Amino acid sequence: MNKIVGALIGMFFGLVFGGGMLVGGWYMLDWQTAVQDYKPVQGTVVSSEVSEKKGEDGYQYSPHIVYTYTVGGKEYKNDKYYYMNLSTSSRGWAERAVDENPSGAECTVYYSTEDPQSSVLVKDTEQMGFMAWVPYILMGAGALVLLIPLGIVGYGVLLLWVIHQGSKSSHEHGQTAPPPGADQ
Repeated sequence: MNKIVGALIGMFFGLVFGGGMLVGGWYMLDWQTAVQDYKPVQGTVVSSEVSEKKGEDGYQYSPHIVYTYTVGGKEYKNDKYYYMNLSTSSRGWAERAVDENPSGAECTVYYSTEDPQSSVLVKDTEQMGFMAWVPYILMGAGALVLLIPLGIVGYGVLLLWVIHQGSKSSHEHGQTAPPPGADQ
């Protein structure tokens, strides 16, 4: 009985974890593709520095670039570098982003025509390297994790259907299965 309960708990967590990865990856991909429709406008970098945060695994670095831009006569201010917040243990990546966008420099800002406050400095996924693949990796891993509990459930349903069909067929022919150990 404990093995059955353990298997059911494992299947439940597999469904939740796999489903979460699949949905999370889908949302990340949706954001990534939505940014591709953002329109360019000239902006100005207000401040530009490498953000450094100490975590359990050491320091994490990211570019913190504040910029302003004008759309439809209204000025906006934002600090979104990419559609999702990224940090890495490689300080060089953050330093390159800051060097490309020094304080006071003109920059190209990509903004949403539906919500001009939503903007990024980088919309090109090629510049993000491996990070551009994260949504696909999450969705693939989530789908694989989901296959295990869904396959087990599917196998159980198929097995019950086969047993039911065999039982139904025996009853239709007026035959009953002999009790175990009966002579034939």
